[in-house]
Amino acid sequence: MNKFVSLIISITLIFCFLVYDLKNSSLYVFWMLGVSVIAVYLLREMLRMKLARSTLKLFLYNTTWLFWCLFSLNKVIDQHAFWSFFIITLFYTILCCIIVPHIISTPNYIIRKSLFSIIMCWLVFSFLGLAFFVLTGSEGDFSSFYSNRNVFSYACLCIIFAMMFYQEFSESRFKLDKKIYLIILAVLIFFIVITKSMKALFSLAIIYFIINSKLSIRNLFKFIFLSLTLFVLVFGFDNPISERVFTFIYAFTNPSTLGVSESSYIRLNLILDGLLVIKDNPIFGVGFNQSQFYLFPDYNILLFERGEKEAIVGQYSHNNYIEVALNGGIPALMIYYLPLISSVCYLIKRRGLITSRQFRLILAAIFVKVFYDYGMVSYKEFFNILFITFIYYFCLIFTKRNIILESK
Repeated sequence: MNKFVSLIISITLIFCFLVYDLKNSSLYVFWMLGVSVIAVYLLREMLRMKLARSTLKLFLYNTTWLFWCLFSLNKVIDQHAFWSFFIITLFYTILCCIIVPHIISTPNYIIRKSLFSIIMCWLVFSFLGLAFFVLTGSEGDFSSFYSNRNVFSYACLCIIFAMMFYQEFSESRFKLDKKIYLIILAVLIFFIVITKSMKALFSLAIIYFIINSKLSIRNLFKFIFLSLTLFVLVFGFDNPISERVFTFIYAFTNPSTLGVSESSYIRLNLILDGLLVIKDNPIFGVGFNQSQFYLFPDYNILLFERGEKEAIVGQYSHNNYIEVALNGGIPALMIYYLPLISSVCYLIKRRGLITSRQFRLILAAIFVKVFYDYGMVSYKEFFNILFITFIYYFCLIFTKRNIILESK
C-alpha cells in the first residue's frame, strides 16, 4: 500500500509542476490525482484504524486559519469568490498534509527516484517553454508555459530547496552526484534569472547569504566578489533587471517619481489601503477573496473613468500578510504564520540535534517564505502550501529524533 501511495504522490507532484499554472483542462488532471491521493490515504488509515498524531497536528495547524475566516461570512460581497478560493485552498492544504508526512517517512532510495523524475520532467518542460518563448518572439517576461513568472520562479525555488534538503539530510550513499547536483542547480538559477523576478532573485541572495554565513576570509571574499559582479551586471548596464531594481527602490524612497500605472506604486498603495480596511475590520476581516471589492488603486479608477474597467472590481493586495488579514482579520494572520513561528521555536529549542549547516538551511527556507510573502499573495498557491507544510512538519519530526543524520 505504501509503495502505491508513493507512486500516486510522485505522479501527482510531476503533474502539478507541469500543469499547475496552465489555465486549461490539463489542470483537472492534477486535481483528480490529488483527490486520488486523499482517497487512497483515507483508505489506508481506515484499514490501520489509526491516524498519526503528528499528521493530525499538522492538519489543525494548517487549516484553523481557514475555518476562522468562516466567521466573516456575513460581510461577504461575492459568495462565489469566497467559496471558490476557500474550497481550493482547503483542498490543497489537505493534500499537502497527506503528501509531506509520507515523503518524510519514505526511504531515501525512493525519494531519490521520485525527486530525480520530477527534476527531469521540470527541466524538459522549462526548456520547451524557453524555446517556445524565443521562437515565437513572445513579449513580456519569461515564465515558461506558466501564466505568472512569480509562480514559475517560486516552483524553481521549491525544487532547489528540495534538492538541498535531500543532499543535506539523506544518507551518503543515496545523495545525488555532486557534479549533476551543481549542473541542475545552475540551470534552475538560470531560469530564475531570466524571469527577472525580483522576489526570486533576492531569495537566491538570502539563501546564499544565510547558508554561507560562516565568518571566514574565504567566504568574505566570495561574498564581496559575487556582490560586486551582481552590482556591475545590474547597475552598470541598461537592462530590464536594473529598471525593476530602481523602480523597487523608488517605491520606498521617492514614490512621487513613479506613475500611477507603475507596479511598485500600485502595490505600495494597495498595502496602505489594505491596512486601513484591516483597521476597520481587525477581528474577522472582510471575507475570503473579498479584497478586490475594497481596494481600488488610482490606476483602476483611471481605467474606470476611461470606460476600460468595471467600477465594482478592484485588485487584491499583492501582499500575503495584508491579504490573509483581510480574509480573516489579525487572528487569521497570527494563526496562518503559527507553523513558521513554531518551526523557529523547535529549531532553537533543539539546536543540538542538527548541524550548523542544517540549521542554516532550514532558517534560509523560513526567511525565503517570510520575504516572498511581502510581494505575493501565496496562501492559495499549492507550491507555497507544500513549502510551509514541509518546513513545519520537518522541524516537528526531525528535531525530535535523538540521532543526527550524516551530513556534509
